[in-house]
Amino acid sequence: MMSMSASGNIASVLCYELGSSVYSHHLINQLKHDGYFENLRMIYSDYTSMYTHRCNLSPRQSWLQLEDKIGNISTRHRIEPWHNMWLFTVGLKLLEVMVSTLTFNLDWGSGVKLRNIPAVFNSYKVWGGKMYGMAVPHPGYVAMLSDAKHDFEFETGILPMVVPPLPWVNPSQGGYLASPTKFVRSYRDVIGQEEDTIDQSDVTTVMDSLNILGSVGWKINQRVLDVQLCLFRNN
Repeated sequence: MMSMSASGNIASVLCYELGSSVYSHHLINQLKHDGYFENLRMIYSDYTSMYTHRCNLSPRQSWLQLEDKIGNISTRHRIEPWHNMWLFTVGLKLLEVMVSTLTFNLDWGSGVKLRNIPAVFNSYKVWGGKMYGMAVPHPGYVAMLSDAKHDFEFETGILPMVVPPLPWVNPSQGGYLASPTKFVRSYRDVIGQEEDTIDQSDVTTVMDSLNILGSVGWKINQRVLDVQLCLFRNN
């Protein structure tokens, strides 16, 4: 709810995001249960040392060298990703629950109180000549959240990293340390096509390019951030 726009979200996109969030939490819990992070800590500690000293090996080669010495953690802790349709279906069920059960009470003043108001409702909006189903939060609920909370909460998967990312050594391993990271991001409604194509291709050069981009430091432009926060708070 905190991540929903006050003007509403396209229902299909929101369903996919909700399903992805569920999968992310499931993946992290499963990896934690399997002892993945203990094994990751051993390799990552040595990797950051090599990363800091800028050895002659590429990030991918450095990681593979450490895995040869310590062990391949990606093979030992392999968890099959959910297909896009599964993510969408899980998110759709969650959205149905939100629409049917999530309510709030509203005090209009002068002793007038409304109870059990739906916090989210379905609507439709036309963009570019096409009609889209929308999930829209009630304005009263949005105002209540705005008054109660001023801090922003974001999923770790959409935030920049403050430590070196995992190098891409294969299309299913790289990026964030815990949160799943997609090697290819696409809005096409094709289930599994990208993954099948990647598995049959040599993407070593692409992975090395991503690793180089991931090694570039970043800095927040405070003036731009202030404008974005102002617009976000007053949306």
